Amino acid sequence: MIKAWWFNNEGENFGDAICPWILEKMTGQKIERSDTNGSLASIGSILMYNYSSPKVIWGSGAISDYHHSPMIREHKVLAVRGPKSRQRLLEEGISCPEAYGDPSLLLPYLVDDVEVEKEYEVSYLPHWVDLNLLRSNPRIANNYNIIDIRSGVHNVLSEIRKSKRVISSSLHGLIVPEAFGIPSYFIRISSRVTGKYFKFEDYYNSTNREMKCFEDIGANNLDTDNIINNYENLGMEIDLVPLVMSFPYNITNDRLKKELDI
Repeated sequence: MIKAWWFNNEGENFGDAICPWILEKMTGQKIERSDTNGSLASIGSILMYNYSSPKVIWGSGAISDYHHSPMIREHKVLAVRGPKSRQRLLEEGISCPEAYGDPSLLLPYLVDDVEVEKEYEVSYLPHWVDLNLLRSNPRIANNYNIIDIRSGVHNVLSEIRKSKRVISSSLHGLIVPEAFGIPSYFIRISSRVTGKYFKFEDYYNSTNREMKCFEDIGANNLDTDNIINNYENLGMEIDLVPLVMSFPYNITNDRLKKELDI
């Protein structure tokens, strides 16, 4: 059994709930949520969380350039989400390897390898704090598929894979489509998302790109065609081998090992 820690204060938020799912698929072991010394902190913006004991950091990131954790110097850091998170650690005088990647980028190697029929030209996948803003806009709600990021890991994955394009104000609403080769578009429709751009820049920089964002705060101002025509992020480049090689447990998923030649 692997002990891991993930944020779960907001119910089954996809970016957090996917943690045990990914770890179990990688290792074939049961995953127990634990805050004990040495538990794996692997997905989400939890690097600077106020833990009660040291953790093993693999693929998680900072949420801002100002949050700080008194425990940070006690962690064992194997890999982080991106270069901005690494820079935060270096500023704290902590050694951090240049091994980058959000573990959800491994999802295409962990899910069933079957072709999924596309049902939606465009899906909106808002951060959970923005969900009601989108649903209150009839122009969006009546014409586009809106995915609730807290509707369960399997449903969110399925809805993403059924979409030709995904417009999102959620970090994992951008990462997961791109992992499956689906164009995603970053929008900022409220000021409610903690850390503003930090975690988004962290991810885009890890994939050898500058962040590109459609920022027009207020769901009523969204113009879907304008977003698609002007704000697409393509050309993702990232070597996931260093991330996978730094994983601290035995990987038993044969497809993952074969696809990444490890």
